[in-house]
Amino acid sequence: MPQVEFFAPFARKVPDPLFKDSYGIERHIWFVPVRSVPLGLSLSPNPRVPNVRKSIYRDIARSLLNQEAEPGTFHLKHIGITLIAEKVAAVRDDQHFRVTFADEQGILDGGHTYE
Repeated sequence: MPQVEFFAPFARKVPDPLFKDSYGIERHIWFVPVRSVPLGLSLSPNPRVPNVRKSIYRDIARSLLNQEAEPGTFHLKHIGITLIAEKVAAVRDDQHFRVTFADEQGILDGGHTYE
């Protein structure tokens, strides 16, 4: 199974209220610096193939590059990226995480932002 490491200086873990005990399901909420987002994440679970040629995605890029709006507000204007993964484990400290993906796991939502 492929593994990827993330650096997330701000991270929270939220156990699922119904399925934590029976299935071990939990959510991880991370703020990851854009330059630290790993390349090569699978888009398999995402039902839409990103089309970054549309004007809205140029707007997203300008926002990311602080060319529009208040500098540093990209994370406030976008929902982010949702991953489906087999396992998440802290490594080294509470800011580095190893994510293990099974087949057909990866980016569920946010493929356009990722591209």
